Amino acid sequence: MALPPPSRWSVVYTRGDGCRELGSVVGGDRAVPAGPNLVEACVDARAHLLVARRLSVPDMVPVAVPHGFEPASIESVVAAVGGGPHSRLAARLAARIADELDAPARLLSVYPGPALKASAEEALAEAGADARGVHADAVEAANPADVVAELPLGTLLVVGAPGGNWFQRHFFGRGVRVVHRAPSGSVVVRDAAERVFTRMRPPAWVAPEMSAADAARILHEPTVPVVAEGRVVGLVLADMLADAGPDARVSDVMIDPVTVHVADVIDELPVVPVLPARAPLPVVNGDDRLIGLIDPR
Repeated sequence: MALPPPSRWSVVYTRGDGCRELGSVVGGDRAVPAGPNLVEACVDARAHLLVARRLSVPDMVPVAVPHGFEPASIESVVAAVGGGPHSRLAARLAARIADELDAPARLLSVYPGPALKASAEEALAEAGADARGVHADAVEAANPADVVAELPLGTLLVVGAPGGNWFQRHFFGRGVRVVHRAPSGSVVVRDAAERVFTRMRPPAWVAPEMSAADAARILHEPTVPVVAEGRVVGLVLADMLADAGPDARVSDVMIDPVTVHVADVIDELPVVPVLPARAPLPVVNGDDRLIGLIDPR
């Protein structure tokens, strides 16, 4: 997920050991407790991160699961980078935690032999792009557990969720729980595709009975939704309003509605050929009511 700068992360946290503490460290005054519905809580908070007791939560936002997280005991933070899909999030979160706790951060990748050193360094470079200024090390070792065991006391380990690479398998393989052996706790993270609610902005709309001339005067977008009783009933383009006759109503020139759901994946949003290239799309909630606009990427 394309997160904003860490200082602007909005965080939702659930009940559970270390969840509120981690949420507060990462989100500060932008951290809020979750309600009974996690999906609604994430949408309402425009959450960039969910801190939860387990990874088996809705795949709505990136997730962080703390184990033995005690901020007062943390003297340094290490992100285990294995080239998996969640390593970049691990690096960014480690950097954020270290910055808030005024502790040094480090990116660490372990490889089993010389043939894989280049791939370990490549994974570090990719993750480091999201954690600029953080020291990075590639270490050769047959077993990453040995490297973790040698971390100094007071070290928090941040690691991506189970993935397919050799490094990750040593953290989560059968009978192996390296994350629980970190000197000062650990945080397991899972990234997620970016959803509409993280980027949507407040809605603008016109009513179908409004005159086309009045709508044209107030319209500041290439297109705008037409709304009746809270629901999108059509779309109207600025060009259509400009060309409408003096007695035309919005309903006379509007086209069929096109909407996206608040939880849709941004990279999967439709391209609508009949709309201008920069036209925003209306965002609706589970009740099909207009709640925002999302600009094209």
